[in-house]
Order: sequence, then C-alpha cells, then structure tokens
Amino acid sequence: MALTMSIVVALLLGLTPPATAAAGPRFAVPSGSVGNFSVVVAEESVTLELDASGFDRDQMREFLQETQSRNPRLSDTIREDFEEHTNGMPGGGEDPDDWPDFDGQLSITDTGIAIRVDSDQPLTNASFWANILAAAAGVLTGLVLRSICIGFAPEAAVMCVVIGNFFGGMTRGIIIQAIDGTLKDGKAWAETLAQSLLLAAGGAAWEGGVSRWSKEVLPGHIDRLGQALVRLGDRLSAGWTTFKEGCATAGEFLREVGRNLADAVSRVRARSALRVMPAGDSITYGVGSSDGNGYRDGLWDRLREVSSGLDFVGSNSSGSMMDDDHNGYPGREIDQIAGPAGRDAANMRPNVVTLMAGTNDIQRGVDVSNAPARLGRLIDQVREGSPEVAIAVATLVPVVGDAPAQARRNAYNTEVRALVERYQDRGQKVMLAEMGPMTDDMMFDRLHPNDIGYAFIAREFAETTEAMMSRGWVEEPQGGVTDPNVGGPDDSFCPTVGGGWVDRGKIATGGVSRVSGAVRFADIDGNGLTDYLLLKDNGAVDAWTKITGGWDRRGQIAPGTGNPGSKVRFADLDGDHDDDYLVVHDNGSVDAWRNDGVYVLGPSGWHPWGQIAEGTGNPGSKVRFADIDGDLDDDYLVMHDNGAVDAWRNDDVDMDGGEGWKSLGQIAEGTGNPGSKVRFADIDGDKDADYLVVHDNGAVDFWRNDDVAEVGGEGWKSRGQIAKGTALGGGSKVQFADVDTDRDADYLVIGERGEVSLWQNNDVAEVGGSGWAEKGLHVRDLNVSGTVRFADLDGDKDADYLVVGPGGVVDAWRNDNVDKVGGKGWSQLGRIAKGVSMSSSERVAFADFDGDGDDDYLVVTGAGVVRAWRNDDVFANGGSAWKEVGTIARGTPNQGEIQFADLDGDGDDDYLVVASDHSVTAWRNDGTNAPGGGGWASKGQIAKPAASVNEKTMFANLTCDRWADYVLRDPTRSNMLTGWTNLDGFANRWAAPKKVAWGVAVGYEAEIQLADLSGDGLDDYLIVDPRSGATEAWLNAGGNQAAL
Repeated sequence: MALTMSIVVALLLGLTPPATAAAGPRFAVPSGSVGNFSVVVAEESVTLELDASGFDRDQMREFLQETQSRNPRLSDTIREDFEEHTNGMPGGGEDPDDWPDFDGQLSITDTGIAIRVDSDQPLTNASFWANILAAAAGVLTGLVLRSICIGFAPEAAVMCVVIGNFFGGMTRGIIIQAIDGTLKDGKAWAETLAQSLLLAAGGAAWEGGVSRWSKEVLPGHIDRLGQALVRLGDRLSAGWTTFKEGCATAGEFLREVGRNLADAVSRVRARSALRVMPAGDSITYGVGSSDGNGYRDGLWDRLREVSSGLDFVGSNSSGSMMDDDHNGYPGREIDQIAGPAGRDAANMRPNVVTLMAGTNDIQRGVDVSNAPARLGRLIDQVREGSPEVAIAVATLVPVVGDAPAQARRNAYNTEVRALVERYQDRGQKVMLAEMGPMTDDMMFDRLHPNDIGYAFIAREFAETTEAMMSRGWVEEPQGGVTDPNVGGPDDSFCPTVGGGWVDRGKIATGGVSRVSGAVRFADIDGNGLTDYLLLKDNGAVDAWTKITGGWDRRGQIAPGTGNPGSKVRFADLDGDHDDDYLVVHDNGSVDAWRNDGVYVLGPSGWHPWGQIAEGTGNPGSKVRFADIDGDLDDDYLVMHDNGAVDAWRNDDVDMDGGEGWKSLGQIAEGTGNPGSKVRFADIDGDKDADYLVVHDNGAVDFWRNDDVAEVGGEGWKSRGQIAKGTALGGGSKVQFADVDTDRDADYLVIGERGEVSLWQNNDVAEVGGSGWAEKGLHVRDLNVSGTVRFADLDGDKDADYLVVGPGGVVDAWRNDNVDKVGGKGWSQLGRIAKGVSMSSSERVAFADFDGDGDDDYLVVTGAGVVRAWRNDDVFANGGSAWKEVGTIARGTPNQGEIQFADLDGDGDDDYLVVASDHSVTAWRNDGTNAPGGGGWASKGQIAKPAASVNEKTMFANLTCDRWADYVLRDPTRSNMLTGWTNLDGFANRWAAPKKVAWGVAVGYEAEIQLADLSGDGLDDYLIVDPRSGATEAWLNAGGNQAAL
C-alpha cells in the first residue's frame, strides 16, 4: 500500500516513480518486494524500506530526528500524528489505539527512507507484525509525501504536514481493514478520497486542473496499483498468511475504488456559502403545513449539510423556523411575484433561487396560454438582478378535485420543462425541480401540500440545488444586503450614517381604545384553528388569527361591501379549509367572495364570485350555512321559526354557481323549540354538523347527525342534554367552534366586552356533559386602557408592543417582523402581567437588568427605588414566568427622572438620573441580580448638554456599537431629535451634536418613543397616539446627520 500511495503522489506531482530497491538478505519468511517497497527480516527486528526520490534529504533528516525524539517510544509519536490528522475514511481501521506498542529507528537510506521495528515478538505472531507493518508503511508514506509537498510548496508547510499524515493514516487503514475483513463499499471510499483531494488541493487548484486529473488520469493509475498489490500478496511467503491475504484483498478493493473515483470526482465540489431566496406564492409561504414553514425548513436542513454558510433572504417571512425570510406571497400570480423577486434579487444578491410560480394563474385560468412566457420574464428579472444566480424552477403540485385546472396544470408543467431546457441550451444556470410525481394524498387541500407534500418539495429543491452546486453553477454570494436580523446587530449590516429614516406608516392601530363589533368565529387562514372576528355594522371585519401561544392581529381584513353587517355570513363554500365572505340578502339570495390568502393579503385577498344562490322564497334572516353531509364544503339551510330545516347540498357551487345547489328537502321537523335557539356544529368530530338547541341559561340539547343528507330527518339521533349551562349566561352569547383542531366543536361564551370563555369538548358526544373541560378565558378583554410601551420581552432583539394598565397590568403583542409586514406582524398574547401592589407615585418600566437579552419588569418610585421581576421567558410561559427579585436599587439623593439604558454595551442596562437641566448622573450595572440593591457602581455626571427647558432627554442606539447615545427631543419643533453619539461608555465623551431626525408634524400631542422594531441594533422613531395607542413608525436607515 505504501508503494501505491507513493506512486500516486509522484504521478500527481509529475515525478518519475523511483526505481525498484535492491533487496537485502532474503529469508524464507516473509521476504519479497515489489516495485519500490522491500521487507527485510532479522532475528529480532523487521526493516521496512521505501525507495523514493524528489525530496530534500537534509530536511528529511530533521523530520526523522523530530519524529524519533518526540516520545520515548516511536509508536507513541506515530499514534499522536494519526490521531491529530485522522483521514475519516469509511469502515474504521484508523484507530491508533488498536496497534501494539513498539520501538524502532528511522533512517535515511541511499535510495529512500526506512524504519526498523525492534521487538521480541516471534515472527510467527502474524497479527502483531501485520499491525506493525501497516503502521510502519503509513508513517514512511506520510514522511515522504510531507517532504515532497514542501518541496513544491514551501509556503504551505503546515498543510503538507496534514497531507502527509492523512495519506499515512489512509495507508494503514486500508491494509488493516483488508486484514480485518471490514473493507467494503469502494464507492464510499472513492467519495471520501475525492473530497479529501479537493480539501488538500484547495478550491483554486481543484478547479484549475486537479479535478480533471483526479477524474481522468488517477483512476487508471489506481487500477494498476491495485494489481501491483495483488501481485505483492502472491509473492509473499505463506508464513504470513494474514498479511499476504490482506495485500490481495486490499489490491482488489483499491481497483474498485479506482472504478468509482471518476463519478465521485464529478460530484464533489468545494462547499460554498448559500444565500437562498425562496420565491413564489402561498406554497412558498407555507400554507397548509402544520408549522407554517412549508418546504423551507426541510430545505434548510438539507442545504445546511452541504454549504459553508446558509442564509435565506427575501422581504416576507412566516413560520416557526429561525431564518424565516422568503418571497412567498399567498394568492399572487406570476406577474405579481416578479416584482419583489426581481427587486430583492438585485438588492440581496442571492446565489440560489427556488422558484415555484403559476399555481394561482392556473387554478384561476388567468392568461394560461402566456403563463410559461410570463414565467420566463420572471426568471429573466431575477437573473438580471443577480447575474450569478442559479435558479431551481419547479413544476406545479397537483390541483385536487378540479379536473379542468389539473389539466391546465399538466399542460403548464410540460411547457415549464421545455422552458428550462431552452435556458440550459443557452448555457444559463436554470435547472428543473420536478414536482410531477406528487399525488393527491400529499395535499392539504385543493391547492396546498400537507407536511408530507412539503417534505417532497424540500427534497426536490435540495437535490436540484445540490446538482447545480455539483456543476459549479453556485458561486460565492456577491455583495447585497441580507437579513440584518441574522446573528443580531452587526456592523456589516449597519446602515450608512446619514441614510435617513424610512416611513413605515402606521404599524399599530392601537390597543388602548375599545374595539367594537359583533364577535364571530371562522377559520380565515385555513390552519384548523378557529379565528376571532369582529364584524362591524357596515360589514367590515377585523381579525385575529389563532396561533400557538396567542393571537395574531391581522387588522381589517374586509372593508365591507355596502351591505350591513347583519347580512354577513362566513362559510367554506369551496372546501379549501378557509372560510369565505357571504352576503345574504333579504330574499335569501347570496353573493360570495372567495378567500384567497386574506390572512396575509388583507382585503385584496377576497375574489368576488358574484351571486351564488338566487334564494328560495324564504327571508335571508332564516338562512344558515353548515356542512350537513361531511364533504368539507358548507351547505345552504333555511331555519324555520319552529326549528324545522330545509337544506340544499353544495355540489361544487364554487365552480358551477347556483346550479351547484341540490335540494334535500326538509331534513329536520323541529323539536318544539324556536329556530332562534338552534345551532349547527360538529360535536362528535365526524365532519358533518349536528343539530343543537341552546336554551336561555346556556343549557344545550343535542341531536347527532347520522347521515342526514342521505336518509333525511330519520338521521337525527337524540342524545339529550349535553350541557347544563354556565353562570355566564346563554342564548346568543353561546357559540360553537373548534378551537383546538381536534375536529369537534367546543363551547364558547362571549362576554360584554368581546372576551370569550372556553369549555373544551373532550368526547362530549359519548360521555355527555362531563366531557366539557373549563379552560377559562380563550380571548381576553380587547378593551384595554393604559400606556403604550415598547420593550423586547422575548429576547429576539426587536421591540414588542405593550399596554401598561392600572395597577401595572400588562397586555402584550409580540413583534413578528413588523418592520417588514407592518401591523399584520403583531401577535396578540393577551395579559402577560397581572400587576403588583403600587402606590400612585410608582410607575412600571422595562429594562434588561440581568443581561440575558430580554427586558424585565421594574417598578420605580419617585425617589428612585427599583423593585424587579425577572423575565423567565414570559411570552412562552405566561405571567407566572415573572420571578420576583426584590429591590435592586435603593434610590439616590439626586433629583430627576430615572431612566435605564446600556451605556457601555455590555448587555445589561445601567441606572441613569436625568436632572431638570438635562444633565445625567449614572451608575453602571455591575450585577444587580442580588436583592438589596447591590451591584451599582457610581460613575458620576456623564453628560450635561446645553438644552432648552422644553426639550426631553432620551437614550437610544443611533449607531451599531451597542452603546446608548444621548438624544434630546423638542416637542415645540415637531419632535425634532438632536443626538450625541456615545464615544466611550461612561467617560463623558460624546461626538458633536447633530440633528438626527427632523421630526414629524402629526396634529396632536404625540408621545415619541425610540425602539428597535427590526432587530438591526438601531432604534427607530415611533409616534404613539396616547388616545388610542396607534403608532406610526420611521425605520432608522442611518438617521439624519445635519449640523446644528
């Protein structure tokens, strides 16, 4: 094997293989030599000699002396080298702890180098000597290669040590595995060898010719060298059967490695950093997946293994994954995707784009014949913005239950395949990601995959990306601005000083004034969790979608249609899991708007269907909608005054309009209770709606639907009373909805202020009333009054929206990318602090006193005494996660306002007293986590600027250095800001003042706050209307830097 590796490297470096050595005295056991490797045996020693040329003999003497003298035993030194530079080859065999201890002598010969191994072990101990010879062969090979390597690249001496020890260890490993019988999978060895050659050569040399040599020349040499090993085994004496057979096996195996090496070299590529932009519609967004990530988390996991660095980019975000950036927009057609995709390709410079576009064009039948051409223009926009980009273009997933749309999809996919082929024919880096094999059981609904389907998409995009990498299409990312949130504040993402402010508009409608309207429940986002809606008198709708851990405020999702709210219904007419918007007129006719991603797109996500029902001669006030036959789309019901029900089944009304209603006649005769008390809800979780009577005290009688759509009224099976009512009342206050995605409807009671109490349905259909589990408030009071504050309570670097009410109660909205998506990015979490006992002179503040990244709850007295409650992941664990610490500051004789800011950038906030003349006295936070107020170090007066009496002192991060800067706000000049940049923590060194924000005239006495909405380390300019809590934002792009 030593012969093998020496000739391989000699060939690689362009050397002539050394001549065959002259053999020493021959013995019956085990003499023999082949090529340039010889074994000579004496009475208590074995000498292994390797003939070689092309190395510096003086340098080799130094190597041998260092190796010989490093440890008392030569075997210890060899073990150290192989342990430090393991080769990672498959199958094991490289663990140096497996070999026996031995001593020996390294020397230079006339034709190469040799190692004499001294041992009293008998030569008949074949196992011992096989291990020794394998190790000895390895060390000789490594030393020669190290020296030759340095001769060709003196500046790479350290790398040459690694290369020498790598091949030395590989030599030993392949022989040991051959002897042990564990040598297998030549393909895996070839792949590892190819990767090792790449790492040793380096990217430039690899692409410069080593790759081609390794693919076209090296396999033939390896095959011939394998044959040489086989011949060596044939010539060895039978006395060393183990080593003899090992050589034969190793030789044949080496030939297998050679046969697989070309393919392995074709596929191996240097790992590059990946900046990936997922682009498309709701499938890229993740609609239908259980975690909202869609295919992106699976793709991330795959690409992380093959890249030197990974970053997803885009202007949108969704899901639970850490890097959730993308350019997926639900409901958008190809031309609408092209805008943000082209823009961000230019700004963010991705080197990979995963693109799936056309679903909405195809399913809606929009300009289908030109859809492939429009996709081509989209691809061209991306390529123009980022010329080095490699694009994975996907065919479309199935369209379920819609044969015409599925046919359009199939035809479109054929054109997409041809389009990609044309790009490749022109030498452009566009490759197909094939989704054609996907099946209906991979789909969540008509258009969107389920988790299984998304896993398929992730795999296809990953394999396509890896294929593009293997072709050398994926270059290192070039410039661009990626997500500043990745890794937190970083100067590399810091905007240029003087870059101004970016008007983000209204980012919060306010959590202070009462939100009025009739409470309704419907699933707006199709995730199986019932959402909370407020239906206004004019038909407008505000929505909060249910998410894990709270509510996500979506703002106004429908402006109304000119019809009163009393005529509005919500029902799923197309069976796609999200509810549509209906207006039922006085004559029972119905106009409908299909929900196509309203929860993301807002009002623009409603697509008019027009009139989908002409009416039945019954007044609209008697019309209800419920799924009577369990086919996922809601049916049209008429509820008579006596509780009798007529039904029209929905047979593809979304496609056929009014002709899709099929009369079922009377399906219920009534129960003696007025129709106003009847509800329809699926109590037993079998997908069809049951018949309920809700009495004035909240008691509920239940008739189960046993195939009523087929057998008529006989299908109602009485189960008697299933609820006795609650102290909260009954009648119209009671509604039913599935809030926990277990398919059976839960019992809800709506309070006077819009709060909702919940009783969870735990198999009520079988066990009766005992199956209701009281869960308390499901939706908290929306009529919260108090003061708006911004603080980072979850440690993700962006500020959350808080309303502090009487007694220190706190309601919270988590910031989920508000800087990017505006007000839709607030997730309502409800009340996260119940308040504490406070005097009228005390106030609530938020600051990170313990340096753990999330802000804590503080109560500050007029004298500066501070009590603290530590934030132990409040957003995840609720109000119980506030841990009382006690008094952390005992106050100060200095008169002034107490503020908190991190002046020295160490992660914890310091204690500041701002006097009436705007001077600031500071105490550095040296560990306030001890009760009693210890840990504050007085730093004296740190600032005293000249300022007018009207100005207000603030602290904010105006640069990315994490040191809080000094800011004066002037209410008399539209809240203009003057800033002093902090140059040295507490040293009272401030840069010359600048006008950092010109201010904004708003027409009311606004409250200005400075807080970091984006997590980029710079505080943004926020205008809060104290009357409602509504907030407008200007994002800090470097601020103004005008001289005074």
